[in-house]
Amino acid sequence: MAIKKTPERTAAGFNPPLAQLCNRLYQGQVRLFGNQRQDLGRELFQWRNASAARLRCGASPLAPALQPLHGRAHTDLETFGRLASRRARLVFIDETAVSTNMVRLRGRAPRGARVIGTVPLGAWPTITFVAALRHNKMTVPMVIEGAMNGEMFLAYVEQCLVPTLRRNDIVVLDNCRIHLVAGVQEAIEKARATVRYLPKYSPDLNPIELSYSKFKTLMRKVAARTVPGLNRAIRSFIPQLSPQECANYFCHAGYASK
Repeated sequence: MAIKKTPERTAAGFNPPLAQLCNRLYQGQVRLFGNQRQDLGRELFQWRNASAARLRCGASPLAPALQPLHGRAHTDLETFGRLASRRARLVFIDETAVSTNMVRLRGRAPRGARVIGTVPLGAWPTITFVAALRHNKMTVPMVIEGAMNGEMFLAYVEQCLVPTLRRNDIVVLDNCRIHLVAGVQEAIEKARATVRYLPKYSPDLNPIELSYSKFKTLMRKVAARTVPGLNRAIRSFIPQLSPQECANYFCHAGYASK
């Protein structure tokens, strides 16, 4: 996307002279030394804080990207502000896959020595973990063997999610094909809740992705080699998410109350 079409996505949206200086530095037209570098670093730090403040207030260009199923996007900041101020009603749903061959991504060893790890050879089973994240807890977790499909997701919505929904809840899903199967929207609306779909390729707008990052780290640390071991590790993960941590995930994704 061209910068000229969305200047608010760059430093120019907050400080045009700072943006011009950064461009000139990038092109090699100017060089900074000593205190000049420190001053530029301070300016960029202040701009980053300003960007974070705009995101927390629902003023980010990414904020109004929530989109309902019928295709009409919520493009005005006021609409998103109302959603963010009612974050207690937001329910984010997504799934992730884990398997019995997961290992740590990094390790430690004495200098000059190789870090040794072990991974099972051959076929390994994969299971899918799906759950819903609210502003204070993770709810309705479910584990299935193999990959998720539309039929299984519809069964999850009807049998697990819908009984926990309250009136005026807002269920937020990504635009994955399995989330668009017939019957999902109808089942949620029967519980007097509504459905919103995020734009494609926008994990930054889904706070449950942050909790799944912690989840995958735990799975790699446990390194379970059997499906029952994976199930035990998953059960141990849910209580580790404190209400404050869930609220922080919402704030980081821009769903903060005004």
